[in-house]
Amino acid sequence: MKRTGILLIQPFGLWGAIVSQVLSYASACGIAWVMWYAIHNKDHAL
Repeated sequence: MKRTGILLIQPFGLWGAIVSQVLSYASACGIAWVMWYAIHNKDHAL
């Protein structure tokens, strides 16, 4: 994920780095939330 941030720094400068960090953080949070939600739904289904 950090590799994309480094790649975006060249064409977009600091804003590219900030946006890429925010996107990687948001995607990580989204994956964690989906996994947590799936685990809790499975518990309720049982």
